[in-house]
Amino acid sequence: PLLFVLSVCGQALAAGVIRPVRVFVYENTLYSYMELEDIHSPVTQAEVKIGNQSFPASGRLETVRQAGFPITYLLLVDNSTSMPPFREQLVEFGSQLASGSGENTRFILATLGDDFQILSEDVPAAELGAQLAAMPFDENVTRLHTCIDSALDYFEQLPRQGAELREMVVITDAVQYDPAGGVPYEELLERIRQSDVMLHSLGLGTDAGALERLGKLTEASGGIHQVPGTELTAAAAADVLSETGGNLMVTGFDLEGCTASGEDQKVSFTFASRGTLVGSGEASVDLPGAGTDSAAET
Repeated sequence: PLLFVLSVCGQALAAGVIRPVRVFVYENTLYSYMELEDIHSPVTQAEVKIGNQSFPASGRLETVRQAGFPITYLLLVDNSTSMPPFREQLVEFGSQLASGSGENTRFILATLGDDFQILSEDVPAAELGAQLAAMPFDENVTRLHTCIDSALDYFEQLPRQGAELREMVVITDAVQYDPAGGVPYEELLERIRQSDVMLHSLGLGTDAGALERLGKLTEASGGIHQVPGTELTAAAAADVLSETGGNLMVTGFDLEGCTASGEDQKVSFTFASRGTLVGSGEASVDLPGAGTDSAAET
């Protein structure tokens, strides 16, 4: 509406920031998981603009937990011979993450070592700690980058469970032993930036350089890198992760009539409160053609 556009222009300097964390299209609806900064008024109108077309929100703006949207965690655990000293922290982290997650949370358990392996595609929350405790930690080769890349391949091809938020948690001491070279770091970094999977990491051990490199991969995804130590327990790290995901804001925009398609399409978000702009933000998204679905990171 014209009044909304005029008000947006007049109040732009005072507006807060919308930080899209993950944006993707599912069944002709654009879903945005986001963090809001300096938005203190109730949002009464939300829209997304793609090219010269605008689409209003088709649902309420809520937290992930309020909306009851599903979250799927893929726990990618380092199964190498350097990991036994961290078994207790690993079990503590997994058990707390399971207990602090909502009923619409799904857990996939996988390992990294000489290659990427799926242990279970649907671990009951009550059994996650026990399954982590039973890991053999017997891999002599740690192809960290290659296994993360393979895990992204696996996760991205899984049929989406509704408008789920997909999160991969890499649990490792981050020391790579890959005599074949594997996927280059810079290539993996760019892949992570473009993925619809959100990457988090739990760094173990004391190799500061390895943990820093792991943290930069996580940062590229907009995820959380945590290193348990004297000031942070593994259980507290799990609480931070589950609270952060559950408190993201989410809403959808019906793209009926959208004429744009293709990769990396620019989308602009505006939130208003009673006709006055309260927040704006931008992202890019892959817009599928007819009969397809796609997803992309912001």
